Amino acid sequence: MSLVVADPWFVQNFMAFITMYAMAKSIGYTGVPAHENWRLVQLFMFVRNSPTDNHYAHPLDFVAIADLIGGHVTEIERLPAGEGFGVREIRPRVPKTEHNYDPDLLGSAFLRKDLKPWECSRVAEVQIQVEASMWFQIDRLKLCDRNNVEVAHLLSYTVSITVKGSSSITLPTKMATSCSIWPFNRKTAFDVGDYGLGFCANSLTLGCDCLGTIQYFDGVLNDHKGEPSVIKNAVCIHEEDAGTLWKHTEYRTGKVALARSRRLVISFIVTVVNYEYALYWYLYTDATIAFEIKATGELSTNLLEQGATPSGYGTTVAPQINGQYHQLVTTSSLENFSIQHMFSMRLDPMIDGVKNTVSQVDVVPLEGDVGSNTNPYGQGFTLREIPLKTTHTEQGQANSLSGRIWKISNPSSLHPFTGQPVAWKLVPMNTPPLMAKPGSIIHRRAGFAKRSLWVTPYHDEQMFAAGFYVNQSYGGAGLDEWTKEKKNVEDEDVVIWHTFGVTQ
Repeated sequence: MSLVVADPWFVQNFMAFITMYAMAKSIGYTGVPAHENWRLVQLFMFVRNSPTDNHYAHPLDFVAIADLIGGHVTEIERLPAGEGFGVREIRPRVPKTEHNYDPDLLGSAFLRKDLKPWECSRVAEVQIQVEASMWFQIDRLKLCDRNNVEVAHLLSYTVSITVKGSSSITLPTKMATSCSIWPFNRKTAFDVGDYGLGFCANSLTLGCDCLGTIQYFDGVLNDHKGEPSVIKNAVCIHEEDAGTLWKHTEYRTGKVALARSRRLVISFIVTVVNYEYALYWYLYTDATIAFEIKATGELSTNLLEQGATPSGYGTTVAPQINGQYHQLVTTSSLENFSIQHMFSMRLDPMIDGVKNTVSQVDVVPLEGDVGSNTNPYGQGFTLREIPLKTTHTEQGQANSLSGRIWKISNPSSLHPFTGQPVAWKLVPMNTPPLMAKPGSIIHRRAGFAKRSLWVTPYHDEQMFAAGFYVNQSYGGAGLDEWTKEKKNVEDEDVVIWHTFGVTQ
């Protein structure tokens, strides 16, 4: 921000605004040769009516590009705000109406009066016992600077799975790349590689972020000088009831048998500029491992002229304020907007040993018409299992029509009852693929998002789906690079990369 206010053009045109704020965003790959040796950031500008006002309700019509190493503004660009996203000679007026969310600003009249306090009961005796970074059947738990919480070695008999949370995230803004609505196409943040989720962690508070009997972990990271930096209460762990695990009523006798489920919750919340990710690992007593991301925070807004519409590229959330469409895990507060954030999860399985095989499993109808020998009544169906043998085997998309799942098995270890290889199932969300078309910059940079599932041989240095150096990268690194060569992944030490998210 200091780089912007020191720029002569800014001083001449905007010093009348006393409370001005910048939304710093990574710039991605610009395609400008002169930018390749600069460390750039783009600064979208807003103003406030007061120090605590919501500045996203007052966007300005320009973006500044700053060189962080050189310490100066390289360019200041007008943002399109007219009908059809054109740039007009006459600049639009900044909307002054406040749209605040902070209860301290809204007053008591805003709060509901019909809700009673929620009382959270706890178990008779706290069962969370932590020794170093070990808990019960978790061998290691740590906060990483780039990922979210890494939960390692989830032990169940001889099963071990290491899960590295969100190895890459991309947020391509839904704007065409035509010059008429440039430069919004540069809003393509890679949150893991550009910012580092660990660095963005919140200090969690009891009763708000976490409820119940809580065990906290501090996050120990590093600052830009390499010195240790502590984030107090960065990770929250607690146990909670998870509803009915199973139940059966023997209707002949009226006898009811049931068991309730319980889960360990490992939570972690990050703020990345204008939005928050609340990330939750759920470890259940039946050995299910689930992961949930709640997306909340502020919309990325831009200014519209009076009477202008978003022209199919957003929703008018208030007069002259456009909430842009972009490719986000759903949250009820944003359900009226078109959104898609794409996440990649790295899973390092060890199912009864290192040598594992991943298979694609679909529910399919039996072949043959009604009356045929193979399907006489026309209602038969079965499971079709296809092992993924190499990195060139079709490792495609989630498919809700066939109930597709992926099975991670050990062919050398048979289950004592079924006689089949022991296995865990990866049950995916039904996520639309990346909307960006082949040949676009974002399609090249976010190659991992082209598929719902990738399987690669284990390699110590392959940790991030989009590659290690993402900021201002041209693309082609990460999974695209690692799968160019045909390699065996059947009955091998493998890593699974699962891409998920929601587009609405």
